[in-house]
Parts: sequence; C-alpha cells; structure tokens
Amino acid sequence: MLISPSALIGNISWVLDHEIAPAIDDQPWLSSYLRSIKGLLSFLEALLEQEAATLDADNTDARQTLAGVAENGVLTEAIEQVLAGFEDGSPQLSMADLRVENLAYQALLDKAIPLLHEPDRTEDLTPVRAYLLRSLDRWRPIYAALGSTPF
Repeated sequence: MLISPSALIGNISWVLDHEIAPAIDDQPWLSSYLRSIKGLLSFLEALLEQEAATLDADNTDARQTLAGVAENGVLTEAIEQVLAGFEDGSPQLSMADLRVENLAYQALLDKAIPLLHEPDRTEDLTPVRAYLLRSLDRWRPIYAALGSTPF
C-alpha cells in the first residue's frame, strides 16, 4: 500500500515527538535542531498540499497582470514572447512546469517594476502592486507553517 506524503510526514513527526524528543530533552542544541526539523516538516507538508493550486492560481494571475503591463507598452515584446511560450490552462502541468512558468513570470515582473516606477508610468504600477498583494495572500498559508509570513 502506498502511503500519502502527508501521512508519511505525520509518521516522521510522531517518531520525532515520541522517540527522539524525550531522548534529547536535556540537550539544548539537539532540541533546537529537532524544533527546526519539525518546522521544516510542517512547511513541507503545507507545500505538498498547497503548492500546485497556489502556483496555478498565481500563474493565471501573473499572466493576466503581465498582459496588462504589455498593453501599456512596457516590455511588450518580451512579455508577449514569454506568454506565448506558456499555454493558458494547459491540462495537467507537472509541478516542475508550474514552477518554471512562475519563475518566468516573476523574472518579467522584476524587469517591469523599475520601468513602471518612472514618473509617467506610476498609474500602470497599480495593477502590479495589486497582483503582488494577491500573490502574498496566496502564499501566506504555506509559509504560515513555518510560523512566519513570506514578507
């Protein structure tokens, strides 16, 4: 029988809590390492459960935001070239494909943002800022598993 990643992480966490933690309770450094490992396991579980949907939603939003940036005459050729390389709504993309797509969109946004800070372009920056806030909201539940927020 195949065990789910979430169940596997839960079993590892249980062993750490019930077998390892009591054995190292009197050793501060090892206990600290254990707490770090537990936090990373929680993050990994959240990532496994939510990353695909988060990336898919973020890619859709970023694609729409970048299309608007291009319509306003900023990096039009570069944006159109990248957007053409990724089909909107492609069925069953792998996690690697979703990540590559997201990184491509983020790289374009990184190039566009300084250009949108030019005095005659500041109103074009508003949709990008709104996208960034939505993106943070999408990723926040995953990073909350670390006990923090992304920014």
